[in-house]
Amino acid sequence: MLGRTILIFALLSGIFLEYSHISGQSTTVNYLVSDEDMPNPERGFYRYSITFANSYTPLNQAVLEGYRSPQVPDTANHEVVSTLVFRYFVLEGFTEMALPNSLLNSIANDFAIARQAGVKLIPRFSYTNVTDPSTCSSTVACPPYGDAEKSVVLGHIGQLTPILQANADVIATLQMGFIGIFGEGYYTDHFGDASHDTIGNGFLTDQNWLDRAEVLSATLGALPDTRMVQVRYPQKKQRFLGGVNAPTSFPPTDPLDAYSGSDASRIGFHNDCLLASFTDFGTYFDYGNTASGVALEDTANLKPYVAADSRFVVVGGETCSDGYDPQNNCSGTDPLAFGDAELERMHYSYLNADFNLDVNNDWQDGGCMDNIKRRLGYRFELNTGTFSSVGRPGGVVNFSLQIRNVGYAAPFNPRRVDVVLRNMASGQRFYAYLNDDPRLWEPGTTATLDYEFCLPASMPTGIYEWLLSLPDPETNLEDDPDYSIQLASRLPGGQSVWESSTGYNLLGGNLNVTMSGPGNACTDEITFTTEDSPLPVSWMGVSARGVKDHIVVEWSTEWESDNYGFEVERSRNGTDFRTLGFVTPSESRTYRFIDETPEPGVVYFYRIRQIDFDGANSISPVVRAEISGVVSDLEVVVFPNPSNGQINLAYPDEWNDARLEVYDAFGRQVLEQTLSPSLDLSSQPTGVYYLSIRSARQDYSIRIVLE
Repeated sequence: MLGRTILIFALLSGIFLEYSHISGQSTTVNYLVSDEDMPNPERGFYRYSITFANSYTPLNQAVLEGYRSPQVPDTANHEVVSTLVFRYFVLEGFTEMALPNSLLNSIANDFAIARQAGVKLIPRFSYTNVTDPSTCSSTVACPPYGDAEKSVVLGHIGQLTPILQANADVIATLQMGFIGIFGEGYYTDHFGDASHDTIGNGFLTDQNWLDRAEVLSATLGALPDTRMVQVRYPQKKQRFLGGVNAPTSFPPTDPLDAYSGSDASRIGFHNDCLLASFTDFGTYFDYGNTASGVALEDTANLKPYVAADSRFVVVGGETCSDGYDPQNNCSGTDPLAFGDAELERMHYSYLNADFNLDVNNDWQDGGCMDNIKRRLGYRFELNTGTFSSVGRPGGVVNFSLQIRNVGYAAPFNPRRVDVVLRNMASGQRFYAYLNDDPRLWEPGTTATLDYEFCLPASMPTGIYEWLLSLPDPETNLEDDPDYSIQLASRLPGGQSVWESSTGYNLLGGNLNVTMSGPGNACTDEITFTTEDSPLPVSWMGVSARGVKDHIVVEWSTEWESDNYGFEVERSRNGTDFRTLGFVTPSESRTYRFIDETPEPGVVYFYRIRQIDFDGANSISPVVRAEISGVVSDLEVVVFPNPSNGQINLAYPDEWNDARLEVYDAFGRQVLEQTLSPSLDLSSQPTGVYYLSIRSARQDYSIRIVLE
């Protein structure tokens, strides 16, 4: 039976009875809850650091390692443990020139230090962090502010891209930065000064929005599709996706698009004035445009937008003022207080441990800090597990485990789910790589991992421990326990499930593998392997989208080895999949498959099965899509079709800015160019091809035949 994830809404409190029992050929374990504040990756309170281009201070590995143990930040009245480090790179003095290699090398070295220390960075680049109101009536800053013009910014992003790409494994998320003081996009010389208390317009023009969109696009392109970029203001995401006239009622990310690698699925938020005022000091503002003019607060639309969008994208930041008191205090300390409730509503994954301590300390005094420390980001607790206790080589064993997420958010970066069997005498390990995605284990839900596994025919007999591992999927980090997720649970006897030396979680059940054990012969179950890493493909992104009367499934891989090819599978219920077709490997590692038989209004589930040359296979995350049955007015006519390769295209003016991509029947891209009235494919072999036209408004796909 193929694995499946079942999401069940669960209570977020309560302690389960302390017992386990063996019934027939299985063991059932009911787990206890741990209240420990544990250093789990990519969540929690971060520690702050800053360096300046002309007086570079590198990160200190020993200091970073110390953050993983309880520490009291300066002026704090509480301890924190941290696996995240915010890193400011202030590029002062380089507003008119390229970044020197010495600086680029120093930046790259910081990522190497973080990797050795077992932490991840939240980088942000800026040109100035200085506020000076002395020459005008502003209470904050006066122009000129000191940031760089767009061409310089884009040039610097280009220089930084190889570093960011090479070190994405230790980048939790990248904050957009670059524009304005602190890289927050507000007080800026070149991208529109929206401030009210200086010479600024008090709003952003259409060109300001377009310029900012270019920087955001370049920043997204500087990272792999598996990493997110955070913007300071929610409206920035809305107008990047929907254009300069997108309203504040612009819809949040469609759940069908979550974690697909699309721009919408990769843009999160950092709120650097959390709970500072009703609008969080301008965070929830409509900054207008050329037609509408002055900026206006709009919490009625923007707060619900972030609350919904943040289910699937990363949210973090810091408090900046204690003036919004008592609202920013712990819920229950005052009728108006809702500080911790806001963290839950907006799905916060991280906060600054070093600023603003007036607010943070109030949470300690108000009694909610311990709960905030535990619940920032994800927090996984085991409920009940039932595992086969006896099996035979070549036979099937059963596995069922309930994991509830009591955190504010789900993990926002890819994460593996591995079941491990370890021989208690020899220590030999066998691994099963599951089809589950912890990013889908949303807050307030319980995920049930329900599987039948196949034991290899050559598996040595003996007693094995059942273990669960949630490692980082990056090859540099997958074997480092500092980057694995620790479950907030204890075994029935009170022992922690966490095994710090390996990054495994003990499940409290054993499997006796014996030649006389029960079990049906294996068929298509996931087979345990001695390989201590998944099969040789690293998924970068998988997406599916309805286009006219068919669905386009696209995926890409970061690397491949011994890859025979990909089977595209479809399901109506997310559980029972059938194969639609096969796609051979491509040097570009970018693939496309056209499902020509979907029914309008039906939601389909798709996944990609990668097959190794020895027959082993690995399965991608599952994505969803549907077609509406509505045909766009923006029709594109291709003629003649079939063709000898000389093709004409007729299309409306709205398509003039579009790109044209051509894929063969195996999903391999054979051509990419600007859309034009003529297309020459005469050099391509005869057969079926797909023309894909992409514009800012919509995508269009056409099937053609070359004779």
